[in-house]
Parts: sequence; structure tokens; C-alpha cells
Amino acid sequence: MYKTLLIHGMPPKNYRFHGVEEIELLFIRHFKTSFVTEHNFFINPSNRIKNFDFEAIILTSTFLSKLSHPKSYNRLINKYAFIKNKNSIKIGLPQDDYWAQSIKDDWYSKNLDIIVSVFDKKHWPLLYPKSIKNKVKIIRGHTTYINKSNFSKWKNLPYSNRKYDVVYRTVGNPVFPNKLGLIKSKIGEIFKRKHETELKLNISKRRKDLIFGEKWLEFLSNSKAVLGSNSGSSIIIRNHDQMLKLIREKSKFNDSLETFEESFFKKNDRNHCLTDISPRNIEAARTMTLQVLIEGDYGGVLKKDEDYFCLKEDLSNSSDLLKLLQNKFKVEKITENCYNRIKESETLCEENLIGVISNQIEHFLKKKPRSSNFIKEKTLFEKINYMIFNLKYLIKFQLKFFFKN
Repeated sequence: MYKTLLIHGMPPKNYRFHGVEEIELLFIRHFKTSFVTEHNFFINPSNRIKNFDFEAIILTSTFLSKLSHPKSYNRLINKYAFIKNKNSIKIGLPQDDYWAQSIKDDWYSKNLDIIVSVFDKKHWPLLYPKSIKNKVKIIRGHTTYINKSNFSKWKNLPYSNRKYDVVYRTVGNPVFPNKLGLIKSKIGEIFKRKHETELKLNISKRRKDLIFGEKWLEFLSNSKAVLGSNSGSSIIIRNHDQMLKLIREKSKFNDSLETFEESFFKKNDRNHCLTDISPRNIEAARTMTLQVLIEGDYGGVLKKDEDYFCLKEDLSNSSDLLKLLQNKFKVEKITENCYNRIKESETLCEENLIGVISNQIEHFLKKKPRSSNFIKEKTLFEKINYMIFNLKYLIKFQLKFFFKN
């Protein structure tokens, strides 16, 4: 195994989405725990971490997302400057590289050896021009993966016994106006207006109704169908100044998204489809819940009409879904197809990703003598400091969540 530093920026455990935690801690599950040092972005890195000669440094999406926002960007630049000079192979697993694209690409080009991109290869020159120029290796990945050895159906209730016909959860309007975000925010309320008298629905866009952890899987397994759309963005925000300007001016955006995008974004920065399969797709497959999705690529994995019910963007064919929901056997065939498609996917197999990354680390270590040292245990001061941080962070998150509700 490899002496690895894994840095993430996840919230306290009670506020983590199940699918996000699965991918963020992927390497801890596959590399021996005693060889992996887990570190949270919000804790100041100790000298013990800064000075140790790690063989690999893995930076997850919740860490790299901090580059998007000026305040967290400054913290990352100040507190994690040591990464650049570490004699380790540095691997980034970003996701939302359309936000602050040039800021991220610049940092990647100076700090990373490998980018595991969730986007199709055709988008790489658009998102990573500096990294490509600096010969950073780019590998195609996904926002989520499965472990084939233990990927299984999750406590599924029989179709006829499920409480809800159709469910959905999202939070308000998109932070940044874009076509994909707008569809995600509106699909639930439009569907609800059309069919709340005909179906038993549980649809909400209120923050207080979000469902975390395994409770989300329980909720899905008690639902016949779940709405969904392409996760990602149709636009590219290049830097912090453009992001802040967008926040100031997005009040001008009403329902004329096309007019707003044309006035705010350059031609090369709009009308993209920067998207991938989502953890929500995997979770619905595991619970054998019919996915009612706006047509899309979904990482090149899911096929419309075979693995999901294809819903038109204007929901004009939603009445066809009502007929389908009455056909238990057809629904079960589609959900079974979807489950098998995901289970058999090679690109979603986390063991394959681990194999590719391990080969890259081995190649790197051929040029560098392996160290026999092990990182020292946390001092008592560090343990106390970590406990205080966790308590403060939990209280802060609970207050933030409460007041947002």
C-alpha cells in the first residue's frame, strides 16, 4: 500500500449526502486505513502533515471545490501552499470544473500530476488548457462509482406496497442561472402542479425537507418513481470576478434564460452540456425505483426507454408516465435493466479506477525511493484540537441549516 494523504472538505457526518461520502472516502476503503491520513480542509494542516513524505496526495472534489469561492480560495492558497512542493504524486478528483474554470485550471496546472475528470474528453481543451500545456495527465472518471463485489439491491419493498408514486428533492432555484440548473429546480413543481390530484407525490424544494444518508435510500425504496435531470451546467464561469458579477446581476434574470445568457456570457461559454451520471442515479437503481429523467447522456451509461422513462423538457409526455406506473411488470423490467446496466458498467467500477490510479502511483514510485517511515500518531494537543473543531463545526452547521430553513 501507499502512504497517502487524502484531503476533503465534507461537512459533519450528519449533513453528508450518502453518495457524496461514498466517493469522497473511496480510497480509504481500498487502501489500508493505516496507510491513509484523512484530513478535512477546515482544519489547519499540522506540521506533522506538512513535513511527512507522503507517496501520494489525493484531493477530492469537496476540497477542490473550495477554489471556486474567493474566501475559501484564499484559505486554500494560504494553508495548503505546501502541496505544490511535496515530493508526492498529486491526484485531483474534481467535479464542478465549469465554476471558476480558469482559477481551477491554473491551480491544477501548478499543483497536480493527474486530473480525474468527470467530463467527456471532448470538453478537456475547454476546461483544462493550462493543465494540458503543462502536461498534467487527464483520466476520464465519474462523479460516482460502484463496488461490484458488494453492489446489491437495497431493502426493496414490493412495488405494490410502496407508499409514494413519484418523489423528488432539490433546493430552490439554481445559484447560477443556467439551463440544466433551471430544469433541475423547476421539474418538481411543474410535475406537481400537473399531477398532484392523480398521484401520491412527495415533492419538495425546501431545504428543510432534504434527506441525508441512508434515510434517503429508505425514502427511495418506498417510492415507485423518482424525477431527475442532467446534473451539471450549460455555462462556464471563468473566474471569481465573473462569479461575483453574476451573483449581483442574476436578479435581472426572470424566465428569459436565453436572453440573460446571451447578454452575460460569451458565445464560447454557453450552450454546453457539462454533465455526468449522478450518485442519485445509482441510488435509485439500487432501490429499484423507476427513474423519470430528462433525456441526457448520463455518463454514457444509461439508455433512454430501456433504463429510465424519458421525460420531455416541457413535461408534455408526463401523462404517458401515469399509464406506465399502472403497469407493474413493465416498470419492474425497466428498473431491473437499469440496475444491471449500472452493475455491469466497467467505467463505473471503482476497482477499475483504483487499479488505474495504483498503476500511476507505482510508475511514479519507480523514479522515487520508497520511504520506510510511518507518519507519527496525532499528539494529544492535535486530538483535543480536532475534537474542539468537530464540535464547533457541528454547531455552526446546525445553526446555518436552521436559519436557512
